This record gives sequence, structure tokens and C-alpha cells, in this order.
Amino acid sequence: AGVIADLGLIYIVTLAKYCATVWLALGTHFCLLVFLVCPLLGGVSPWRFLRGMAPMFEVSFSTSSSSATLPVTIECVTRRVGADKNISGFMLPIGATINMDGTALFVTVASIFIAQVYNIPLTLWDQVMIYLTAVSVSVGTAGIPGASLGLISLILNSAGIPVEGVGMIAGVDRPLDMSRTVVNVTGDAVGGVVISRMEGDMRDGPMP
Repeated sequence: AGVIADLGLIYIVTLAKYCATVWLALGTHFCLLVFLVCPLLGGVSPWRFLRGMAPMFEVSFSTSSSSATLPVTIECVTRRVGADKNISGFMLPIGATINMDGTALFVTVASIFIAQVYNIPLTLWDQVMIYLTAVSVSVGTAGIPGASLGLISLILNSAGIPVEGVGMIAGVDRPLDMSRTVVNVTGDAVGGVVISRMEGDMRDGPMP
């Protein structure tokens, strides 16, 4: 409400474009994982993967927490999809903390968006550095709702962008957080499937 009071109702349209950009990027990344990486490297059809991981999608989207979703992720990957239990039990807890691909993507888009709102010009090199910084700081991010907002503050400060710009996007962060959590846990699950296939420990169906 404060941001709209300062910038006017037209800012609602700007926020809508920002949200659409984030969702489009997350959706593209999700489709690449499920429809390209999973069948080509993991040997699992996208439809089998989507059916098997449905409970994980529901929990991750509703809680916005990869840590809270971890038990469900392990259950789905091992019992419903067929990945090796030992490989998944090792990879997925680590991935829930350091494999934040959706988060890295989100904070990059958010940082560039805030810079554009402040009319701060960014060269291609500046944008690349923002992305690399986002990937670096996303490692070790807490798997809890809203943790990415703290990351954005660090990136804005390092790029010379006003940190108070975080307030511009805080109001719409929850639905975006729900979406990027789905992408985060999907990346972990696909990783478990791919490594299980590479090690020859992948089953061709769910456990009875």
C-alpha cells in the first residue's frame, strides 16, 4: 500500500509484469528439468515423474519450505518414482539447502527489476555479476518461507542499488515464494533420479 501510494496505481501493472516475468522464468526452468533432463539423463518419462511427485508439489507449494517438504520429497523419489534410497537419502537433504536454483533465478530477476524502478542503468557485465552473486549467496539459504528477501538485500547492497527497494516487491513475495520452492525441490528430485540412473540403481516402477 505504501509503494502504491508513492508511485500510483500504475505500479500495480508494473508489479503484474514483474510477477509474470518471474513465473515465466520459473516455468521454463521447471519444464526443462521435467521434460528434458529427467527423460534424457534419468530415463524417467515426464508423466511418470509428475504423477509420482504430485504430493511433493502440493506440500512445497503450500508451505513454501523445501526443508518442510524434504520427508515427502524423499518418499516420492524413492517409493513412487524408483530412485535409490541411499542416493536420495544423501542427495536430497543437501539439495534442500544448497541447490536453490529457483531462488537464484528469482533474486536475479528481482534485483534487476528494482534497479529498473530506480532507473539505475545496468550493463551486461553488471547483470552477469548480479546473477553470479545470486547463485553464490543462494547456497546455504534457509529452506523457509521468505528467506530470499534477505538475499536480495545482500545483492542490492553489493550492486549499489538502494536496499529499501525490497519493500517494492515484499507484498507479492508469497505467491512467488510458493512457485520458486516447487522449482527448488524439483531440481533436487531430478538430481536424485539422474544419479540413481547413472549408478544403475534406478527401478522401473514404484515400490509396491
